[in-house]
Amino acid sequence: MRRPYGSSPLEYASKIAATTSVLLILALTLVVHPDATWLLRGLTVVALAAGWFPFVLPFRVAAPAGQPIFWLFVAAVSPALLRLVAGREGPVLDLVWMAGLAGSLLRTMQWSRWTMPFPWNVLIGGWTLALSLSWPVLVAREIGFRLSGFHDTGALNSWSLMPAPQAAVWILYVVLAQLIGALWFERAREKTAEVRSPIMLNGLWAGATVASVVAVVQGTINMGLLSTEFWASLRRATGTMLDANSYGACAALAAPIGFLGVRALAPHAPAAAVTVFAINLAGMWLSGSRTALLCGAIGTAALVVGLWRERRVSSTPMTRVAIWIPAGLLAVLAIVMLTPAASPIERALEIPSGWAGLKELWNRGGYGPIALQMTREHPLTGIGAGSYRIIAPDYGRALLNDALPPDNAQNWWRHQIAELGVFGGALIIAFSVLVAWRVIAGRERDPDVASASTVRGLLLGLGVTSFFGMPTQSPLVLYWFLALVAWFAWLVPDPTPRRPSTTLGTSASTSPGIHDAHAREPRIAWIVAAALAVAYAAGHVWLAAGPLHPAQRAQHAGRDYVVGAYPPEPLPEGNEFRWTGREARFIWAAKTRYMAIRLWAHHPDIASKPVHVTVTSPCGVLFDEDLKSDASISLGMVLPDGQRTLEATVRVSRTWLPADAGEPDDRQLGVGILADFSTDPAFAKSQLRAVKLSGCGGGI
Repeated sequence: MRRPYGSSPLEYASKIAATTSVLLILALTLVVHPDATWLLRGLTVVALAAGWFPFVLPFRVAAPAGQPIFWLFVAAVSPALLRLVAGREGPVLDLVWMAGLAGSLLRTMQWSRWTMPFPWNVLIGGWTLALSLSWPVLVAREIGFRLSGFHDTGALNSWSLMPAPQAAVWILYVVLAQLIGALWFERAREKTAEVRSPIMLNGLWAGATVASVVAVVQGTINMGLLSTEFWASLRRATGTMLDANSYGACAALAAPIGFLGVRALAPHAPAAAVTVFAINLAGMWLSGSRTALLCGAIGTAALVVGLWRERRVSSTPMTRVAIWIPAGLLAVLAIVMLTPAASPIERALEIPSGWAGLKELWNRGGYGPIALQMTREHPLTGIGAGSYRIIAPDYGRALLNDALPPDNAQNWWRHQIAELGVFGGALIIAFSVLVAWRVIAGRERDPDVASASTVRGLLLGLGVTSFFGMPTQSPLVLYWFLALVAWFAWLVPDPTPRRPSTTLGTSASTSPGIHDAHAREPRIAWIVAAALAVAYAAGHVWLAAGPLHPAQRAQHAGRDYVVGAYPPEPLPEGNEFRWTGREARFIWAAKTRYMAIRLWAHHPDIASKPVHVTVTSPCGVLFDEDLKSDASISLGMVLPDGQRTLEATVRVSRTWLPADAGEPDDRQLGVGILADFSTDPAFAKSQLRAVKLSGCGGGI
């Protein structure tokens, strides 16, 4: 593939890296995702092919502009349906529509350059280059640099109890969503400039409206319809998206944008536009999302202001929509009053008033201080894209002595800085600043006052809510945001004055000095962007082998780290054990100096065919004998002063398969093993075997 004249080699590398990464991540995820059924894998492949080869879709959406619209519509309505047919929940369901969207974007885009103007192309391209270079390192880190780690469900990578395969595919999911978002933003800008209408938003608001119809049914008739037990128990509607927060944000955006979309399609049908507006507003309320309510209120106010201003420059029938808006709001009020759904206002009132409330909004249950601590420890590189959700529970134990569930940093900016640091986050933060500056300082064109006012309000609403949450962690909300930015970039010109085309009567195009100066800026910007991306990836190569390796994280968090063994199982006395495979590595966090390792084998033929077991550690050989019965062997030891961990590798001569004995268990089992600790100095001597430790080397 030849690079077009005038494009930078670094820009070429950035675009190739982004497009190639999308395909590689999709392929890898399909192979290793632990939650992907064969049905979901097949549907994902079909969706990718349908996106790439449009003739398999209905003819109206086979056009280049229509295909992404179709897949964004599917994004809102498919999760609940896929859950029914595949029996799965969570991000794995997004793979289907994301693959279709990726195929539709990759099919028609330029693979050799970003078609966005400067500086948008450098900011987006440099950011995607950092993601593209770093994701293989981050994934390899989470699987412990072992291909078998993709299937090692017993390797728990943090106090979140997230196993290595889940941690790896979460990083893949986060990076894939952002890379596709960059490609979508490029397409949305290009098509919006061509057609000068919000056509690229039609799939977004149409899908959200269908979801809102379902949400209204959930809130008024059956909260469990097409939803999950979790959200139904909270009395919060999810529409067809299986997540009340993500759905609420989409409905808040779809209410005013759907109004404008119907107005563009049917300018003489104000009732239809207000109906779409009211349905989405009602669904937003029924979701119970406080941030969605704030964003929706700002967006709705901006729509009303825009329509009021527009009436001075236009005489179209839709400017006389005022008689319909009260009717729509009354319908929403009736739905709200008749439903038992959780109210976002009631949830907002749960926040304490005064300084305590502000502190709670900032800390957000401890996730804020955790992000700040991550930034202090890794200011240049952060902890890696997609890693906050994985590692935050470890910080929660250390900072707050609390078992926090996996979540985000509850603030978009501190989340980006915690994950990306200065090297990885500089460009995307600069992008957000550029958008904010245009929202605040830009002036709209007179014929598009209502649209510009509405989009400005929604971008402002998303910006405000991003200080108290992270709505764009949902890929669909992220694509909403990027589409709104693309449309706003056409509606509101850059507030920066354009450079004069002539100087002292000389055309800029004929003045070598001016031409060279203008061409030099993008080249320098691309060099800086590429340097940041390389520094970010290189930093994570070092961190992945050092302080951010899962074993090192486990040591700092005071928890066990195990590879090659199955997930823990409870024992009647209250503690837990693990079955090993043929070989397993254990790193036990030393709770006290007095420790015992208990192990046993349950091979049905162990009496006639003994099982040889070897347990080695940096302290020497702990056990190297045959087990001839299913009786347990306990090894007592006293750890050296100051030793924080004990590392041991367990090897067995052979495993056995419970399925061969008629049990519904296809695991290959070696020995059962557990570690006990005591504060009693006589504990070690009371075991069947006493092991003398020497030359331990301090554990890990």
